Amino acid sequence: MSDWFKSLPADPEDPGDAAIEKAPLAKIEPVGGAGLVEQVVDQLFQESASIVASAMRFADIEGDEDDPPEQWIEQLGEKEAKKALRIAKFAQIPSKNAPIALEMAQKVLTGLIRAKMDRPAEGRPINIQIVQFEKERIEFPEVILDEKGKKAPRRA
Repeated sequence: MSDWFKSLPADPEDPGDAAIEKAPLAKIEPVGGAGLVEQVVDQLFQESASIVASAMRFADIEGDEDDPPEQWIEQLGEKEAKKALRIAKFAQIPSKNAPIALEMAQKVLTGLIRAKMDRPAEGRPINIQIVQFEKERIEFPEVILDEKGKKAPRRA
């Protein structure tokens, strides 16, 4: 395992001689427009749903099995069944010890489902209500100022 933190200072409060280099800015250019975004969203949805579905199979195994159940192999194929077994085993351990990918897949799936539910196909109607108040016009007395900006005496 590599040490990701070896280039960082030992004490975060005192950087010492550690040089922090600024990463170059990435230039992001639209490649495929909205179609590409939909493809990425669909792919994320499929992958997350697959992981969550595999995790939900945790009750079908004992936990010490090396091979997936025959029913899984028939449904998913051997490669996918082994993957599902590995994920289901991780779903049996406490969440603090489980890989973060299980929680991340669940959150991505939930977020995508909520986003699709909040965005109807025909667009969201906008409700606008305009309220107009009528107010009496206030009349102010006329004031005449002299050259210095002071109130001038009234002329008769």
